[in-house]
Amino acid sequence: MSTAVWWIVALCAGVCSTLQTAVNGNITKPLGSYTAMACNFIFFTVGTLFFILYGISQREFSWNRLGELRWDHYLGGVFGFGVVLFLTLCFPRLGALTTMALMILGQSVVALLVDSQGLWGAPLIAISAQRLIAVALIFTGVILMNK
Repeated sequence: MSTAVWWIVALCAGVCSTLQTAVNGNITKPLGSYTAMACNFIFFTVGTLFFILYGISQREFSWNRLGELRWDHYLGGVFGFGVVLFLTLCFPRLGALTTMALMILGQSVVALLVDSQGLWGAPLIAISAQRLIAVALIFTGVILMNK
C-alpha cells in the first residue's frame, strides 16, 4: 500500500481514539471514574473478541505464536490500560480537544525517543531540528487552545 493510504489509516486511529475517549469519558459522569474503569474491562473484552475474529478472518491468528513474545511485549497491555485510564479520567474534566491535544503532545515527545533509539523495532530516525520544532508547535497549540 502507498504511504498515503497508511496516512489515512493512522488518521482513522486518531478518529477512533478520540471517539473512544468521548464514549469512555461520558460514562464517567453517571457512574464515577472507577466504576467507569470497571466498565472498560467489558469494553476490552469485546474488543479482544473483535481482534480474535479479525485475526481468524485474515488467517493469521495462531495461539502457538503467543509463546514467542518477550516479557517487554506485554508492556503494550499496561500502556493500553494507562491510555484508557488517563483519557477516561481527563475527558470529563478537560474536554475532548484539550485531552486529545495533550495526548498527541505526549505521544510526540515519546515518539522522538522511540524513533531516535529504534525501540521495539521502530525505524531509526534521528531527532532533528524540524522534529523538535514540530513538537514545539504542538505544545504551542495546546497552550493556545486553552487561552
